Amino acid sequence: MSYRLDFILSKNDTLWGRYSVSDAQQSSSSLTFVNSDLVGFGAGSTNHPRQATLAETHVFGASAVNEFRFGFGQSNPAFPLQTPYPLGPQITFLDGSVTSIGVSNILPQGREQRTYQYTDNFSFTKGTHNFKVGAEYYALNANSFFDSNLRSSINFNSFADFAAGNPASYTQNFGNSVRNNVVHNAFAFAQDDWKVTRNLTINMGVRYEWAGGPTESNGIISNLDLNNHTSIGASGAGPLGTLVTGRPSFNSNNNWAPRFGFSWTPGSDSKTVVRGGYGIAYDFIYLNPITNQRFLPPFIYAASLNGPSAFGGGNNYANLVAGTATVQQQTSAAVGTLSPTLRNFGSISPAIAQNLKNPQVQQWNFGIERQFAGLVFKATYVGTKGTYLTRTRPINLIANPVAPAVSVADQTARLSQFQAAFSGLSGGANAFSNRYDPRYNTVGYLESSANSAYHALQIEVQRRVSRGLFLNVAYSYSKSIDDNSDALNVLVNDTQAQQNPLNNRNNRGPSQFDLRNTLTVGYNYELPFFQSSSNRFLKQTLGGWNVAGITSFRSGFPVNIFSGPVMGGIADSIAPLGGSAVDRPNVAGPITNFNPQPAGSPGDPSSQGQVRVNGVLVSAYANSLGLSQPLLGNFGTMGRNVLRLNGQTNFDFDVFKNFSVREKLNVQVRGEFYNLFNSTAFQSMTSSTITSVNFGVYNTLSQNPRLVQLAVRLIF
Repeated sequence: MSYRLDFILSKNDTLWGRYSVSDAQQSSSSLTFVNSDLVGFGAGSTNHPRQATLAETHVFGASAVNEFRFGFGQSNPAFPLQTPYPLGPQITFLDGSVTSIGVSNILPQGREQRTYQYTDNFSFTKGTHNFKVGAEYYALNANSFFDSNLRSSINFNSFADFAAGNPASYTQNFGNSVRNNVVHNAFAFAQDDWKVTRNLTINMGVRYEWAGGPTESNGIISNLDLNNHTSIGASGAGPLGTLVTGRPSFNSNNNWAPRFGFSWTPGSDSKTVVRGGYGIAYDFIYLNPITNQRFLPPFIYAASLNGPSAFGGGNNYANLVAGTATVQQQTSAAVGTLSPTLRNFGSISPAIAQNLKNPQVQQWNFGIERQFAGLVFKATYVGTKGTYLTRTRPINLIANPVAPAVSVADQTARLSQFQAAFSGLSGGANAFSNRYDPRYNTVGYLESSANSAYHALQIEVQRRVSRGLFLNVAYSYSKSIDDNSDALNVLVNDTQAQQNPLNNRNNRGPSQFDLRNTLTVGYNYELPFFQSSSNRFLKQTLGGWNVAGITSFRSGFPVNIFSGPVMGGIADSIAPLGGSAVDRPNVAGPITNFNPQPAGSPGDPSSQGQVRVNGVLVSAYANSLGLSQPLLGNFGTMGRNVLRLNGQTNFDFDVFKNFSVREKLNVQVRGEFYNLFNSTAFQSMTSSTITSVNFGVYNTLSQNPRLVQLAVRLIF
């Protein structure tokens, strides 16, 4: 439902407004079945978005105008429980023999986001200058809850153990997950479009942005301050600092963004235009890591039990289900304060750098446009440099790394050393970890240390409508490189984790979205046949038909390759650092025969099976490419994103004709053919890990199969 307001206040003032609201409630298979194949453990989806805009425009004579605008937006998606059963723990069977039982431990959750935006822009013209200045205030209220694992998760090795009441492990979070995060931003800008001469126009401007640090309106916010070395009870002090509360997630930022551009027509030749420019822009810091601070101590504590011997006395299975177990009572009592009795505070993620910066992008371009007889030709160079991009890096690595293995025999002989190093990576309530700071387990540190670069040559040729033909051909040759494409770990074929968390350059390579070559051809052609035929029937039925379409070709996306578990699955080769990173394989030389295939096809790589290399089963297909696992403690020699999936070719084609019924009524008959030749392109592989038999097997299409639509349209 939408409402609009237009009101003339005076000859110089107008008022405009709009308000829209809607309700959404839906269900889907992905919501009905959440971590379980059983009905009754899923969730629904609701939302009640609203938007409002009010603008007032005042004209100051013939050369100046001011516009004030207020905007409000609200969105409150929620995923409420839809279960007829009493709430309890989520039961999972580690052998996979039976589906999980109980409502998923990620439910319920929901959020309400409200934005308030006040903007004022003043424009005026003086001589050859067109000035514009403005300011904006932006406020965001993000209220959310995420009851992750507040009802506990209990794992059993098998259904038989479940029937006997013998759990293998237990985890549970304690505390309140409701948070009311607040962000304030203020911006101001000034710019001038200056027509220096008849042939030269220059644009100059500067923008200032004050980006406030996110806070929590009730002070329920926690972070790890690496510079605060206050001692905490039994855990003492440590090199990674102390958990602090009530402070903004990171400090406010002052960002300056100058811009410059020009347009020049050389001499008296109006058919040639040269354009160029340079500018700096900043991005918002997404709220996902800020809202995830809700899971940090002391406002939420995590309790865990591992191994059969842990489930006895006050921590027996019956007490855990009832919520009266000793570990539950002790952990619940610690919520709200940094417990003086704990030696280890568990995993801390995200810990957010206090000097976190807004991602910065520097952009520049230079292009020439030339008009020939019936053609327009454009050639442009575009460059972009991204700085202060966010990445999450594990910083609490193992305190005493094990020396890297130098041979298979050495790796086998010292296997117990690697196993011992791994066994102490996670401490407990009464036990330190064997990490750099033993008071914590993994620590994921969100910082502004990633960067990127993009360069592209873009060429476009356009033929305007001439003799019934319109043609547009666009080609780009580009390269995008970075050291982290995926801060949230949501992109396919890549990961936010790094091979070496101590060496950002080691992760530098093609971006996951890097496309080297892209060619697009768009056209519309009115067929000349029978348009002038003296035969009325032929002219009406066969004349006046149009064909149109878009044809595109692009390179394949890069894919990151991983080495997989070593020595019977105890670890990745990165293990001695104790990070949550992943390792890439060794590569013998340039790979020219990488050619994944769909499952079941004649060239299906999984049909080659596996071979044993240095005591580990590796995909025979990966082995044929010269890929192998590095020895324990060694980094793989293969670069990130050096292999590519197949490219994509697509033909979309339309044929149509308008039949005139009377003066203001036409009937259009058309046929639409999408992916006309049923070309196939793939988005990802079943596995990018060389130890998997499915390495090199395509499993997801990146384009739809051929689709044909026949339609009749009334145009009046």
